[in-house]
Amino acid sequence: MAEKLRIALVEDDLVMLEQYKKYIESSEEMECMAAVSSAESFLKHIHSFEKLDVLLLDIELPGISGLEAIPKIKAKLPNVHLVMMTTFSDEETVFKALRLGADGYLLKRMTRYEFLKTILSVREDGTPLSPEIARKIISYFNPSLSLFSFSNNKEKLTKKEKIVLSNLVQGLSYNEIGEILDISLNGVRFHVRNIYKKLQVDSRAKLTSKYKELDIDQF
Repeated sequence: MAEKLRIALVEDDLVMLEQYKKYIESSEEMECMAAVSSAESFLKHIHSFEKLDVLLLDIELPGISGLEAIPKIKAKLPNVHLVMMTTFSDEETVFKALRLGADGYLLKRMTRYEFLKTILSVREDGTPLSPEIARKIISYFNPSLSLFSFSNNKEKLTKKEKIVLSNLVQGLSYNEIGEILDISLNGVRFHVRNIYKKLQVDSRAKLTSKYKELDIDQF
């Protein structure tokens, strides 16, 4: 059996941190060397991670951001696969991260199966990219290949609605979403109604289907 991939996590959302840690620990092909909530914590002990294979780094961190941490980490660990993780996929951030030296870019709404499969792709010298990010890169260099248009939708989702949407398609309950956003159950329902109206769907199944077909930034 091949040696396990050594993974470390930097994520300030403790719920997400624990979730991804469990994903990694559920795989016989990976091991979690560290799970910390700030870039500062990781950098403080970076000398301990010389054998690290993959670092999953959140972009929106308190203190030193994920983007700011990229060159600092690459200077000390040039061979690590540095994979950025975020909720949103705005083009400017994606390309800035890649220019700074990131080796991959994942959206947090990936399922456990997608997450593990994508991370394991580094064994075959693959580039860990969420499908939406890969399409965005292709579209950037060849706009004629872009398959996505959402011009009929005049109202864009708010930032909070995008977070609710992301968690809905992951299968979280209204109560769980309320806890994540620190809002009431009625508050979650209010956002869900707005999402259904703006995206012109009437069920979670249709919402999930549309979500998978379209780039989140089109919403």
